[in-house]
Amino acid sequence: MKFVFRFNSGMVHRLIKKYLLITVLIAILFGGLSGAATLTLKKNVYTSTGQMVQNDNNYTLIQSYKQFAASSSFTSILDKKIAASEWKKSSASHNYTIAIGNNSDSPFFSVSVASPNKHFSKYLANIAMQTLVSNLSQYLSGANVSIVSEASTGYINGYKKTLVKYVLVAAVLAFVLSWFVFIIKELFTGKVKDEDFMQDVFEISQLGTITLSEKKGGIK
Repeated sequence: MKFVFRFNSGMVHRLIKKYLLITVLIAILFGGLSGAATLTLKKNVYTSTGQMVQNDNNYTLIQSYKQFAASSSFTSILDKKIAASEWKKSSASHNYTIAIGNNSDSPFFSVSVASPNKHFSKYLANIAMQTLVSNLSQYLSGANVSIVSEASTGYINGYKKTLVKYVLVAAVLAFVLSWFVFIIKELFTGKVKDEDFMQDVFEISQLGTITLSEKKGGIK
C-alpha cells in the first residue's frame, strides 16, 4: 500500500486554527524565560568613560600614554588610591580593566574603566584621569594633558543587543519546535480527530460505503 501525504490548504487552515495561539504563547514564554535567565546568570561589566586632550596637539604621544596606562607603575598608583578610599573592601577593586582609546589624527582621547560595579567604574575612571594629569610628565617628556569631561556613569556595553539576541533565538526555537510537535501529534498519532479530519488532511470526502441489508430478525 502506497502512503501519499502532502500539505494542502485545508490541512494548513486546520493547524493554524488549532495551534497558532498556543505556539505563539509558548514562544513568548520561552523568550521571556531566556531573557530572565540572561539577566540573572550573565555577569555584567559596566564601562565608564571620560575624555582627555593632549594640549599641544602632539597626539603621537597618546600611544605612549596607552603603554603607561598598562604598566605596573600606573596600576600601583591606582591601587594605593583605591586602598585609601571607601572602595578598598569592594570586590570590584580587584577586578577592573583600564583602556585608552583615540583616533590616530586627533589630540582627544578617552579613558575607560570596566568593572562589575558601575559606580566604582565611574570613580576609578576619574581617578585614572587625574593620575594621568599629575604623573605623566614624570615619565614622559612633553606630556601635557588635561581633562575635557569627567567620566560617565557606568553602562553595560552591548547589553540590549545581547538580551534581544537571546530572547529572539529562544522564541524562534520554541515556536518552530512547538509547530513540529503539534504537526506530528495532529497528523501522525492517535485517531481520526473529528468528522472533518479526513477531508482536511487527506482531501478524502469518503473512505467507502457500507451496504446494510435488512433480513428477517433485524439488520445485519
